[in-house]
Amino acid sequence: RQGRDDVAVFEVGKGYGANEGSSDSAPPVREWWRLGIALAGAARPPHWSRTDRPWDLDDAKAFVELLCERLGFRAPEYRPLLDDPWLHPGRSATVVAPEDGRGAGPGLAGRLGELHPAVAEQLDLGAHRPLVGELAIRGLSRGALAPVRVVPPPRVPAVERDLAVVVAEAVPAGEVAASIRRHGGELLESVRLFDVYRGAPLSGREKSLAHRLRFAADRTLVETEVDEAVGAIAAGLADDVGGRIRG
Repeated sequence: RQGRDDVAVFEVGKGYGANEGSSDSAPPVREWWRLGIALAGAARPPHWSRTDRPWDLDDAKAFVELLCERLGFRAPEYRPLLDDPWLHPGRSATVVAPEDGRGAGPGLAGRLGELHPAVAEQLDLGAHRPLVGELAIRGLSRGALAPVRVVPPPRVPAVERDLAVVVAEAVPAGEVAASIRRHGGELLESVRLFDVYRGAPLSGREKSLAHRLRFAADRTLVETEVDEAVGAIAAGLADDVGGRIRG
């Protein structure tokens, strides 16, 4: 209605829902504070040297990951969300990021994904495929903004390893990354997915997810330490998601 097709907006407001099994002591309607986000149209406008790029689910996840980093939470974990009538099954997820040493409850909890096609059609959104998310404010309020400080370059170099993990097509990439973090040990500093491959020699029911692993410590790492960490990750992937390392 405003003539703007490319948007990235947020709102802090209340959500409302019915209380199941309400009684005299419980009101029929519940309400909660939430942070809502919406992304639609182009994330990058067109230029003479390139075409435009639409917002995608990775952009929405990057927003959540930035919040976790700023508020001092651990890396978020995603789980497929298949039964939400407002979100696209297969292109949406629940997200939880535990607090980093400040309690047992989730520091961030919510859901995000592509709006369900039926809902987009009902709202007359045309060819747009908006991405939306809702995060609980209560968890965010327990975060603590870290003071901004300059971090000097490390005195000893980190070690990077590229690890391609072959899993079934149905296995979410988030579960693979979570397994790597879970079994990587104290030396594992970061995990980043940088490539997804499908095709020969893999079967039609498989995909390869390539991750860049960064290992670091306050001393120079030896090769055997990194090899042991990678071995533990490989064993954990086999148990958690049925994955194998692609040679």
